[in-house]
Amino acid sequence: LFTGDNPYFTGPPRQRRPTGAVPMLYQSTRGGQSGVPFEQVLLSAYASDGGLFVPESLPRLSRAELCAWAGLDIGRVCARIMVLFTDLSLAECEEIAVAAFATFNPDGAASGAPALPLTRIGELFLLDASLGPTLAFKDVGQQVVGRLLDRYLGRSGRHANIVVETSGDTGPAAIAAVAQCDHVSIFCLYPRGRTSHVQELQMVTVDAPNVTVFRTEGDTDEQARARPHGLRVCRWAERWWGRLDTEAVQNSSSGALPPPSPP
Repeated sequence: LFTGDNPYFTGPPRQRRPTGAVPMLYQSTRGGQSGVPFEQVLLSAYASDGGLFVPESLPRLSRAELCAWAGLDIGRVCARIMVLFTDLSLAECEEIAVAAFATFNPDGAASGAPALPLTRIGELFLLDASLGPTLAFKDVGQQVVGRLLDRYLGRSGRHANIVVETSGDTGPAAIAAVAQCDHVSIFCLYPRGRTSHVQELQMVTVDAPNVTVFRTEGDTDEQARARPHGLRVCRWAERWWGRLDTEAVQNSSSGALPPPSPP
């Protein structure tokens, strides 16, 4: 999305958005909706024409800006990317992102290890995204998205009910992301006998008043078809832009980290 040649952008070519400009607006990949603020994108997921939301313009980051991130931890790098795509201040983005990544790599944090360690094996550099609360890479995006939802809902005095249909990793990560939220409740469905024992325990042992877990018969496709129509709910997997925004940080942050020495 930072290249400017993305085929999902419709209409004439657009200028890249300079850092610090007015808040980002979004448009549908199908061309039927535009000028949408981030809050609406986050809470509605799909556009009214069934398309996905993408930015109307792209940020411009100079080499000097990217190099300046080299001394920052991943939470603060995340905040500097988030501020380009939301209407939140840098201070608000840092509060959300730093808190989200504080849940990663608790064993290494005491010794100053990064939330997502970069390991060198020969000529390869591997970023470890498995040190979140549920040991799944989805923790990277979802820990931030849960806090974003809570922030936007809270400032407008609203509450969201999230429905998750999971086959194992999405459910635990989504539950861990919103268990600390005041303005989000989550209802998670998982199929009996089709998740690992660890994943099942990660869901059914959470003791939080805003978390409800159901074990179902059948598979995830049947769970999706059984979801009651007409309910005003947010389906977690459709928070796609909020997750992509955050997961892009993995690339930006790992590129800014100093190369580790070979083991």
